[in-house]
Amino acid sequence: MERSNRYEYAMVAMGFCCWGLTMFDRLAISFLMPIIQAEWAITNTQVGQIGLVTSACYAISAIIFGRIADRSGLKKKWLLIFVFGTFLFSSLGAVAQNFVQLLFVRALVGVFEGPVIPLLLSMTILASRPENTGRNTGILNTGNYVIAATIGPALVTQVVAHYSWQTTFLLVSLPTLVIFLFLAKFSQEVRMEPQETSEALKKSTSGYIEVLKIRNVAICAMLAILQIGGYWLLAFYAPLYLVNISKLSVQSMGWVCSLMGIAAMISSILMPKLSDNYGRKPLIVLSFAIAAITPLFFFLFQGSTISIATYILFGGFVGCMSPVILAVIPSESEVPMQLKLTATALIMGLGDFIGGAVWPLAGGSIADAKGIPFMMLVGAVLMVVATLVGLGLKETHSRKMRKVQEI
Repeated sequence: MERSNRYEYAMVAMGFCCWGLTMFDRLAISFLMPIIQAEWAITNTQVGQIGLVTSACYAISAIIFGRIADRSGLKKKWLLIFVFGTFLFSSLGAVAQNFVQLLFVRALVGVFEGPVIPLLLSMTILASRPENTGRNTGILNTGNYVIAATIGPALVTQVVAHYSWQTTFLLVSLPTLVIFLFLAKFSQEVRMEPQETSEALKKSTSGYIEVLKIRNVAICAMLAILQIGGYWLLAFYAPLYLVNISKLSVQSMGWVCSLMGIAAMISSILMPKLSDNYGRKPLIVLSFAIAAITPLFFFLFQGSTISIATYILFGGFVGCMSPVILAVIPSESEVPMQLKLTATALIMGLGDFIGGAVWPLAGGSIADAKGIPFMMLVGAVLMVVATLVGLGLKETHSRKMRKVQEI
């Protein structure tokens, strides 16, 4: 694939919108959950079950179809299938009449959304010049915070003030159809040479095991589990915390979450960009250390203004280095070209299955038994552990390494 400045910027822009809109489809239910929970009288454990089925299907689909896409040598074709499926099944939340039906619909959202982010990251990295990789993937990740975490909460909570939550599901899914059409028109297919693909398949009939033997991939998988666990803890339960513990209205909660999204937008560009200059490892360690502040303050200063302030300022740090962990470090490590998408999909899949599926279910049980504030303390511990695990990474983009490459 030829790298040109024009297409690099176009792919980043489309990836930004696609990541943001598909994550908006996934996160919308979090901002509607206080209303759904009250209407259907569902428990925190059942809230966790919705997270479980969505993230489990998301993870399994990412792992399976990431490998299939690597084997096929195609990326755009698969991306279009999954983006359209995300739109279709997100909109079907409008027809759910009970908890079981909503559970089923959200499972299908997970199936189709799972491979989207690995495919977007892979296509963007291949379109990017090496010196822009961290910045470009950071901008992609910013789509999540601008669209899903900043515009999303305010938009969803204001729309649901005038319409039912079912209609809100339908309305907020429509922009995903628009970005599908843009990708179909303007993105370029990424193809491997048939000979390269054939050789890769001969060498690796078990690509998952092969990539997990690589130190950085294994550590990134552990970081993804911890990071995604912390991310979804805040995504699912911070709105409930703000409404039930801080006693905010649903609309006020939406504005608070949007303010957090603005701060997260800055960190999700700044931290990956700084990793282009100062190395991946130190910025990952620093980001997780900062990410521990929000859940810790939620526990220590329950319902207070200071806990809300730390959520706004630091709530986004838990996910700001996500693309670097999922794709940039594996792409810069000794992963074979034909297994790079497999590595990204496996890291994200394991992270979403354990951190995004098993953990929200366990978190819901903890919330029912010990209360949401205690669960936030557990989330703070996850971030501290991630900080320590990050110290085990092998640096892939330090200043010294770049100087050697330039020589």
